[in-house]
Amino acid sequence: MIWANSKSVSYSVEITDQTNSLQQFIIQTLSNYRYLKITASNMVIVRELNETSRRLSHAIRKHHIVLGAGTHGFTPVVAAVIFGLLYVQVSVLDTPLFEAIFILFLLRRAMDQFVAAQSAYRAFLTYQGSYRAYRDLDGELELNKEPPRR
Repeated sequence: MIWANSKSVSYSVEITDQTNSLQQFIIQTLSNYRYLKITASNMVIVRELNETSRRLSHAIRKHHIVLGAGTHGFTPVVAAVIFGLLYVQVSVLDTPLFEAIFILFLLRRAMDQFVAAQSAYRAFLTYQGSYRAYRDLDGELELNKEPPRR
């Protein structure tokens, strides 16, 4: 879980950086379109745009894999724990099967709630790159603030 959370934050920052880079290229291309067309250098920009979008899609894919593994990767562990506890309760402790299933049902619900809480936290971590970019921008604006005129 901790590994998935840290990877989610790093991929979020990477996605934000790649998105900013792609937007920067698009804005520069649109603002200098006539110059690029006249000098026939638009293919260089198109290649750079393709490369940036490829890096962005790769980062998004890795991020979604980590999110899926973090959300659904815990399910086999939960199933193994429940199976082991059911075996111990019925075979070793001679607990009636109905009582053992009821207790394990409550345990399963608690584990599902734990996984749901982790999913909500991981969804929050998804936006860490944007939060950092906003915090950096806010700090830069505060540092470069012009003094009030009198």
